[in-house]
Amino acid sequence: MQKILTVQRFTRQRIRIVGSHTGFSLQELTVVVGIVAVLTAIAVPDFIRWQQASRLNAAAADVLFLLRNARMRAVKENARVVVLFDPGGDGRLDGDYLVFVDDMRDRGSPWTHEPASETVVARGRIPAGITISRTQFAGHRLRFNSRGQLMNGNRSIFLRDTRSESRQIQLYVSGHCRIVPKTAGR
Repeated sequence: MQKILTVQRFTRQRIRIVGSHTGFSLQELTVVVGIVAVLTAIAVPDFIRWQQASRLNAAAADVLFLLRNARMRAVKENARVVVLFDPGGDGRLDGDYLVFVDDMRDRGSPWTHEPASETVVARGRIPAGITISRTQFAGHRLRFNSRGQLMNGNRSIFLRDTRSESRQIQLYVSGHCRIVPKTAGR
């Protein structure tokens, strides 16, 4: 008989514990929703800034890759490779940049693309929200010689986003190019 009483007490206590817990109160839910709202309000602007900075950094890395690829192509083909940029987006190019192997038989002005005889290496656009704000070479054109050296001297390309943040890609006579690290003052 004693064992049955123990089991019955345990069952009654368990039912009472389960029955006394009814859920969250409206006050508790309101506090939790308020905390989540405050944390979201703090985090969203930083996330948006991070996303825009990431987009600008990715565009700078794409241009850097384009320039390095053009240099390698010049050495591989043992020919001059021209990179044309369209910073104003005025439609001179079918896109924001054009890279081609120059056959040196320019029928028009020097360093122009002759579609019939010159091989296009790359053509494309800078991502939306990013612009080529300026270049430091004449006619927004640069040329790598057959040894991969830049024929324009040391130059830079500047990319800008909608927040007026910018990234500089530095090119050296040797053909080496890099993204200039952003400093605190810029």
